[in-house]
Amino acid sequence: MDATKVLLSVSERVTRLRRSAALATLISSTGSTPQSPGAKIAVFGDGTTLGTIGGGAVEFELLEVMRGVLRAGGVQCHDRHLTRDLGMCCGGSMKFFVERIEPPPRLVFFGAGHIAKPCCTVAEAAGFEVFVVDDRDELNSASRFPQAQRLLRDGDEALRTGTLQLGESDYVVICTHSHRLDEAILAEVARYPVAYLGMIGSHRKAMTIRARVERKFPGIDLARLRSPVGLALGAVDPGEIAVAIVAELVQLRRGGAANPSGLARPEKKAPMGIVLAAGASSRMGFPKALGRLDGRTVLETIVSSMRQGGCEEVVVVIGEPHAKEICAAVPSLRYVINKTPEGGMLSSLASGVRHAESSGSDAVLVALLDQPRIEPTTVAHLLRRLTTDSSKYLVPTHLGRRGHPFVLRLPLDLSTPMSHTTLREVLSRCGDPVEVAVEDPGILDDLDTPTDALQQGVRKALLHLESS
Repeated sequence: MDATKVLLSVSERVTRLRRSAALATLISSTGSTPQSPGAKIAVFGDGTTLGTIGGGAVEFELLEVMRGVLRAGGVQCHDRHLTRDLGMCCGGSMKFFVERIEPPPRLVFFGAGHIAKPCCTVAEAAGFEVFVVDDRDELNSASRFPQAQRLLRDGDEALRTGTLQLGESDYVVICTHSHRLDEAILAEVARYPVAYLGMIGSHRKAMTIRARVERKFPGIDLARLRSPVGLALGAVDPGEIAVAIVAELVQLRRGGAANPSGLARPEKKAPMGIVLAAGASSRMGFPKALGRLDGRTVLETIVSSMRQGGCEEVVVVIGEPHAKEICAAVPSLRYVINKTPEGGMLSSLASGVRHAESSGSDAVLVALLDQPRIEPTTVAHLLRRLTTDSSKYLVPTHLGRRGHPFVLRLPLDLSTPMSHTTLREVLSRCGDPVEVAVEDPGILDDLDTPTDALQQGVRKALLHLESS
């Protein structure tokens, strides 16, 4: 095989199998030699070779040098006089340049959800090839990932059947819509010598999934798993999280160490509280969040109950047209902006959940402005139940009727575009809710109009709403 064909064949095999090779090129020769300058030979990790520089002792010794470069990387020059050094009869000398040929760095993203899209865009700009694996064609589409190769298969099946091959130049991030699928993919990826293995999620999620995989596959090595993933940039939004993740990949690629603590956010001891306050309050006639209730705003009253009940951190999701007004009136609270409030309650929930997930929270307690008189004891009861129940979705009930706030374990499947799903559908993916009975009629309130407020029975005398 001539030198050009050797080079092309090595490049094709390295790219297809995601395995490195060592390539030696004869760069100069004097006297009588079995090959002319330009001749090439390659060796692969499985011991197979391609091409020749003439056989005999010179090729045998050169292959040993090449195997060393294949293991350690770098480049090396190898110079031999065939008679003086090797006892061959040719009488000439040959000088070789030996290099390791690696596949181009590739980000393999399992899951085509809201984090995958910006992450793949940033990775491509940073010089990575991008490969997205997800069987949902409405998400894993050319329109969403124009720069990526795509595989419409479940990730674990693609790896198990050999449809997808991984190698030492692959950087793997697992972020599917299902913990069980994350677990199955992790077990398969662990068999490959990838450059990076990360899984998006909280510390608790990582420990739980890792323990399950290790129980199923004794002896499996998950020490290199990084979860949470990304450098500690304080990332919140999907675009920021993408920058944090790719920054860690670049750091590792350029010789640094992968960040052992991922996004470096502390694991929360209690679920994060989320107040959905991005609605227009059109029927109320003024921002519902700023209505007055016993000397405080409705928003401050709800946040106070959540904190007293055990939520160590509470964020308020706001949006136009009242975002600036609310921030100015109650500047002491922590806010998350819903940039698409026209998407309704689902888009607000998604904004809050993404913030909670990036902060390391394992669950959220979600409150609405419609129930301003929820009791701290209700919040505490829901949080206690969360510690003893493995369900993903908990709702309070009073006299057999469901109310708010509700509790969700994370991660929440928000992979389907907002325009193609509803809040009801998203919550249905969490399974049937566990009902938690509470002695709190305030969970059933519906503060939608001033008339609604005045029709709250015994609470009528205590509820005074006015524009702030």
